[in-house]
Amino acid sequence: QWLEIRVMQHYNLRLYVVSVVPRSHFFSAIDASSHRTMVLVIVLIIVSILAAGLLTLTFTVPIRKLSLAFDAVAEMNLESHCVTKIDTRSVIAELNSLYNGYWSAVKMIEQVRAFL
Repeated sequence: QWLEIRVMQHYNLRLYVVSVVPRSHFFSAIDASSHRTMVLVIVLIIVSILAAGLLTLTFTVPIRKLSLAFDAVAEMNLESHCVTKIDTRSVIAELNSLYNGYWSAVKMIEQVRAFL
């Protein structure tokens, strides 16, 4: 409970004013506000985790496909590069550069293989 005692002087008369407010009434607005804030923080954390996961996938999926394609070429399995389609409109500029290097290496290997 919240208790407040005020002293009021009126001429020669001294008055004591005592105010008592129940804790539930006093803290109800504060408790509701903290509850709303807690829910908002939890929702923001979940949304940021999902956004980070999606952002991570946009980077790792094209890199994984390019890595698998490089592994196939290293094993001289040139037919498998047709199956591995990599999006050339990637958000990573360096990945586009690696992709172009990959295709030029595959074409060069195919030309050497055809020559032999």
